[in-house]
Amino acid sequence: MNSISDWKIYFKLRAAEDLKRLPRNFQKRIADKMRFFVSSGRLIKFAKRLKDMSLDDYRFRVGNHRVVADIILESKKVIL
Repeated sequence: MNSISDWKIYFKLRAAEDLKRLPRNFQKRIADKMRFFVSSGRLIKFAKRLKDMSLDDYRFRVGNHRVVADIILESKKVIL
């Protein structure tokens, strides 16, 4: 099973800016949920593959928000 220490979560500049615009409680909820997803050892189970991959490959649902990300399994990276 993968632990959160095995995975790294990176933010693109645009994602970091978008996250900053959200209220603090939403920021915390998204961060906590992304940590949960990567620590579960079943990251892909929680993700939906996007049809148009011009932006990113996957999306995660966190309440009413969608978090779009690239997942690189080989190097255990999640790029938001």
